[in-house]
Amino acid sequence: MHSSTSSSNKTLPKPGNTLSLILGVLLAIIALLFVETRLRATGLKPNVRDSPELWAAQRELAARIGKDALIIIGGSRSQLAIDLETLKDITGLKPVMLSINGSRYFPVLEDLADDPRITGKIIIDTEIPHLFKQNKHDKPVEWTEFYNDKYKGLLAPAFESKLKTFLQNQSALYSSLFPFDKLIQTIFQPKNKYSPRYLTTTVDRQINGDYSLVQQPQFYVTRVMKTFGIKRLKKTRFQTFQEFNNHMLHEIASLKNRDKTPPNFIKKLSDINEVTKKLSDRGCEIFFVRFPTDKLIWLINNAGRPKPIYWDVFAQTTPHKTIHFNDYEGLQRFFLPDGSHLDQKDKKAFTAELANIILNIQSRKQ
Repeated sequence: MHSSTSSSNKTLPKPGNTLSLILGVLLAIIALLFVETRLRATGLKPNVRDSPELWAAQRELAARIGKDALIIIGGSRSQLAIDLETLKDITGLKPVMLSINGSRYFPVLEDLADDPRITGKIIIDTEIPHLFKQNKHDKPVEWTEFYNDKYKGLLAPAFESKLKTFLQNQSALYSSLFPFDKLIQTIFQPKNKYSPRYLTTTVDRQINGDYSLVQQPQFYVTRVMKTFGIKRLKKTRFQTFQEFNNHMLHEIASLKNRDKTPPNFIKKLSDINEVTKKLSDRGCEIFFVRFPTDKLIWLINNAGRPKPIYWDVFAQTTPHKTIHFNDYEGLQRFFLPDGSHLDQKDKKAFTAELANIILNIQSRKQ
């Protein structure tokens, strides 16, 4: 009969198997380090990918912080312009970035209004068209649905989000998601070089824009044409930048401008007034902020919806605080490389200006 001691020895791994396992792990680590080094040599760097999971993690944070939260919603302008650490230092609050690049914020605002845990202050990065509700199934709708249906109250998605974000922030390989065939080619052909990304995302969903990495003035020209509407342009090819600039000035001047506020404008604000009232009734303080645009972009924006008959009327009728960059010299002094977004080098200074304006408005109220 075998003793109990001899039986348990049979379950122990053999020394040779243990050594093979250790060697296999070491080889895998060495291979990953080799691939990571080669990818970084081509110009690729780690970059956090914005995603429903990453947004949901911040959305949950906004709810957990409660009255000490300073929640930012809107689009890419606020994501690129606001430095969360500077905002925290000046206001004493805990900023949370819920803006979503390339989309409108209304579904996010509705989601916040329906959550009784949201009791902090809210900065809304807006333009006049974004004040109106749209029945459109876009990114904000999808991300708020993901948060409510697949993230809120669950441990696994929160853990998965943190793990993914950590790996993306550390690894060019993981954050780039190379197809296998392209990866092999990149690793063994060192002549392949990749231009650094001019936009990079942080773990707290700020976006840093390094516009020294883009080709100017082509980048700015493209932004202007897209903002105006390429199909509306009478001409799209130019020999010089001056020719382009002169042509755009002529196009903008030819736009038919309104001279008075449309009669249904205030009525169309009823949706956003209803949503924000839900928030203010439970103590949320709301700031509508028109972030800067400049050069031709601002001329296009203001020609389509002149500030005096749109924004100023909205500011007079809403019970909430409004901040338009054109009313504050400190917010106008920044150069926007593409006419629409701030460069990362100006984020802290701009945020300080905006934060101090908010504090001054609050002190006047008191």
